[in-house]
Amino acid sequence: MYIMSKDMAGPWSDANLRLLGDLALFGSQSGQVQQVGNDYAMVSNIWGHEWTYPTQLMPAHEVDRQLLLPLSFADGREGVHAHFYPSVMYKDVEGVPAGQAMYGVQAGRILSQGQPIFQGGFGDGRETDGRYDSDGGWSPGQPERLSILGVNLTNALTPDQGYKITAVELHFTTVGGSEMFYNVIIGARHKGGRPLDDSLILGPGLFKMVPGFQHYDVASAAGSATFHEVRFYFGQALKMDGHKAGLCAALAEVTIYGF
Repeated sequence: MYIMSKDMAGPWSDANLRLLGDLALFGSQSGQVQQVGNDYAMVSNIWGHEWTYPTQLMPAHEVDRQLLLPLSFADGREGVHAHFYPSVMYKDVEGVPAGQAMYGVQAGRILSQGQPIFQGGFGDGRETDGRYDSDGGWSPGQPERLSILGVNLTNALTPDQGYKITAVELHFTTVGGSEMFYNVIIGARHKGGRPLDDSLILGPGLFKMVPGFQHYDVASAAGSATFHEVRFYFGQALKMDGHKAGLCAALAEVTIYGF
């Protein structure tokens, strides 16, 4: 949360702290706010020095990391939203117009927003509504078998349209932000395909068992093929000590990028 002023001497905004949203869904802790031109970005921190599970793959100092999250202000600057992009560009030029000093580069079009969930979830589309809110997230739980969430990328106007998939993001409502993870497998399917026809675009493995929010670049795994459906297979939720998590994270938003 924050208050704001044009000058250190004040006047400051009213005593009611204003909300800076989304950081919990990025598995990170708020940090310094940097200004570039007329734009702002939060340098948030994901702590991993207590993350003991993948030590055979990477030392703790490589698990600690930062996310640069560009900020956008709501009308009247009554609220702030944080955004993640794989690449953030900026213009270091005098007199840059407002809103043009910093800009994010997405991994492709957002294919999932507003698309129906055909398996798992709450059934009301909240997992793909584009709102990174933390209320009422769907919990895969601790399934003995894989728990599945399926997203349909087609609609009534383009029922036969397939898409190349470039990246996937999963936003969880984790307590404290970065203490646990799901071992997630992601498969994509052509229209009319059978379960055994899934193309594996993100397989299991310790390489992705790091704390906090993850943006999965799957362009090379997906290749040039086009797909109509994406399925997420959730395995056990594990804590940073490698044991099963008693309080499981809830899935707040799925974002699928592509063309």
